[in-house]
Amino acid sequence: MDLHPSALVSAAQFDTRGFSTNFVSTVLPRTIVKKLTPTDPRLLSLLDRVAIEKFLVCNSACLSTELSIEPRLKQHLIKVFYDLTWKDSTSFRFDDHALIENLRHGPGGSVGTRHTSHAGKEYLSTYTFTSSYVLALCKMARLESPSSFFAEDYRQDQFGCKRVTGSKTSCVPKDDKASRLICTEPLLNMEAQLAAGRVMEGFLKSYFNIDLSRQPDINRNFAKIGSINGAFSTIDLKSASDTISLEFCRQIMPPILFELLLQLRSPSTKIGEEVVELQMMSTMGNGFTFPLQTIVFAAIASFTNDQARAGKGWSVFGDDIIVQTKHFAHTCESLSSCGFTVNSDKSFSEGFFRESCGGDYYLGQDVRGVYIKRLETTQDCFVAYNILLAWSLKHEIPLVACLKLIFELIPKEDLCYIPYWENDNSGLKGFLAPSYYTSNQIRWYNYKALVGRQRVLTYKRYMRLGGTCTGWLQSMCCGSDSRAIMVRDTKPQVMVVPRRSNVWDPPLSNRDITLLRYISLAVTS
Repeated sequence: MDLHPSALVSAAQFDTRGFSTNFVSTVLPRTIVKKLTPTDPRLLSLLDRVAIEKFLVCNSACLSTELSIEPRLKQHLIKVFYDLTWKDSTSFRFDDHALIENLRHGPGGSVGTRHTSHAGKEYLSTYTFTSSYVLALCKMARLESPSSFFAEDYRQDQFGCKRVTGSKTSCVPKDDKASRLICTEPLLNMEAQLAAGRVMEGFLKSYFNIDLSRQPDINRNFAKIGSINGAFSTIDLKSASDTISLEFCRQIMPPILFELLLQLRSPSTKIGEEVVELQMMSTMGNGFTFPLQTIVFAAIASFTNDQARAGKGWSVFGDDIIVQTKHFAHTCESLSSCGFTVNSDKSFSEGFFRESCGGDYYLGQDVRGVYIKRLETTQDCFVAYNILLAWSLKHEIPLVACLKLIFELIPKEDLCYIPYWENDNSGLKGFLAPSYYTSNQIRWYNYKALVGRQRVLTYKRYMRLGGTCTGWLQSMCCGSDSRAIMVRDTKPQVMVVPRRSNVWDPPLSNRDITLLRYISLAVTS
């Protein structure tokens, strides 16, 4: 799709020019193309190099930075990690049974396999690992049931196991400043890391009252309150996951926990053809990185805010930290003493703006802008159009120029008009309803939607395990000669399909419906 980012910025400035008294109108021109993936390969390569250089700087800093942790804070951190390590004086929280119980595959890729589905990783991949402990742990888990035993016996014969040096680094688009660097872990390491992460999540919930599944909403609520009365401040860190140094962990963790995490982590990562020894405990992509950093920052926040449990004056989700404004300076000093760098551009303790977990608030109003990430396909344009339309209705600012630019990118033969409840990538929302028919006193609208249908990977009987296997594996082995299994890592086929719906417009006020009609007419004129 041929559209220069500056054209969208200019259109956003034009659309919001009459709403200068509204703070939210100043946000959109700054955000609309901030995360737009560049189409120029040279620019993408440059952003990747920036991310890699930033990562290498963080890795070197983990080795060279001298920690100056305040003694009382250090004692507090040691106590927290002692309680993480031991359920009681004799019960190790991360024993083999606890880890085996929580082993699972992650959703993404792994070193040594092209599969991303559970079936592909479990039965059709070479098991990659970095330490003998990880291999033994995962093998032990597969001996617990006869079906797993026979399946693993066959997989071992076909694909085997392979010790690797560590993870593999790649870059994905993030924003207009740098790409996001991710380290893809060996398959079995990732299983074990996710198991340790699950144990850490349980500790977070019982010890700090932090439930990672609902914590973003809590953080956003604190940020909203802070934007109104200034009682709470938000803190963001630079490269938080890449600055938890081995030395910091060595100083605050019991030796048994420290050694265990060393066995589960990747000791090095491959960047291009270069192998880099890691001086950080874990990277973005490691299965226990997020809960581990949440524990670290929750421990620091609980110390500086004199409150043991979250929700009472402080809140933490990853590196999104919220504290009482009166403790802001002390918390920042404590974080710095542990080797972390506060991002002053994204940390807020003064004024009426607060930002946390994707929520941007000004005097209690949600002023989050729109971040268009891709404009490469018709479905990308559908998504961009629909999120801009939703923002326009929410803030009652008609973004006619922006929407018209997106609309004109879509080939006429691909235009689909859909009801409000459909997926954003299936067509354009907000247009007049099509003709309808009535059945059993229900009004039905016929329309067409662009839908991605997932391709299937078909393969012949990979495993001959007799009748001892269960589930889909038994059907595959004992049924027909081949079986189609849905594989998530294949590119979906996009097609137009007919559909029908008994509702069309969203439940809006008459004023908003009028705005919706005005926008649709202005865009198509």
